[in-house]
Amino acid sequence: MTTIADYDAPGTGSPAPPRLAMARATWRQHRAAITGFAILYGVLAVVMVWAAVQGHANYAAEIRDRCVGSTQLAKCGPLLGDFPWLTSTNYPNAVGLALRIAALLAGMFLGAPLLAREFEQGTVRFAWTQGTSRTRWVIVKLTLLAVIVTAAASVLGVLAAWSVQPFAPLWGVSRWQSGQFDTTAVTLAGWTLFAFSLGTAAGAVLRRTVPAMAATGASAVALMALTSSKLDGWLLNTGPVITRDSLQQWQPFSFNTSSPADYLPGGGVAPSPAGSWTLTTWFTDRTGHRLGSGALNALDSLKAPDQQAWLAAHHDALWIAYQPGSRFWIFQFIEGGTLLVLALLLGAATIWLVRRRRA
Repeated sequence: MTTIADYDAPGTGSPAPPRLAMARATWRQHRAAITGFAILYGVLAVVMVWAAVQGHANYAAEIRDRCVGSTQLAKCGPLLGDFPWLTSTNYPNAVGLALRIAALLAGMFLGAPLLAREFEQGTVRFAWTQGTSRTRWVIVKLTLLAVIVTAAASVLGVLAAWSVQPFAPLWGVSRWQSGQFDTTAVTLAGWTLFAFSLGTAAGAVLRRTVPAMAATGASAVALMALTSSKLDGWLLNTGPVITRDSLQQWQPFSFNTSSPADYLPGGGVAPSPAGSWTLTTWFTDRTGHRLGSGALNALDSLKAPDQQAWLAAHHDALWIAYQPGSRFWIFQFIEGGTLLVLALLLGAATIWLVRRRRA
């Protein structure tokens, strides 16, 4: 085992400060795992940069040749084929999944073994006699690795947003939707830090590496699934803006005007302001009551240009509930801040457990 006493202050031959020595010891103990994660994150970064460069270049060519929203396959087909994974949303979905897996792995393979392996191998008995308190010992370990994985995750979140951007106007991939909302620089960093803290807490409780890894993986996956299926929807449906709007025909998206639109039968859309997130749409009659099935069927049978005239003739209205684009980062920091608080609570619980438990 590497001990704190093994380290001297550079150029002096005298012992290094305990905190610096602990950081060096932690680095030497876990450099193999950190290097492995650096390779994994590096591969993800290279793939996203490559896709971003190709995607942005090809999207610019599509704008130049007026191929966005075009059905002219003879002219635009070869260009569209050059776009990486353009024929579906596979690439944006794969990026979101890969980043969430990376956050999960940080908890399982960096967080869980951090303390569990020390307890399992009995090396804590020696570590706590090396001139440093167990509190400092665990704080330095937690802080060093937490800062590394959180900073790396934040960088990946930035690259992911840039990489996926060309797909937004072509396939309606929105930063608000599941898989994109929780993999930004803010939320991905929050999830990675939370998973890491969960792993260290599991290691301190179970004191066995494999059970701690399994518990971390199961708990993190369950919370991610719950957040994606329930909590994000609850958050994004909080305090929506409700406004009366007009139907319009489908319009090609662009980076500056991209926003989700509720597509209606007959080829019409219910547009919301640029950058916003459409939650729901509905129609009402002149008394404010929602249209019945008979009226909706009559409206649906019309083509897009005739739908607006039908609504006007019957004095009916289209209503839209949406979240403005200005709230995106507010919601981001709410979710990221919640994950940060949970991570800090788990870290505090881990420190308390280490202080209370016998080696």
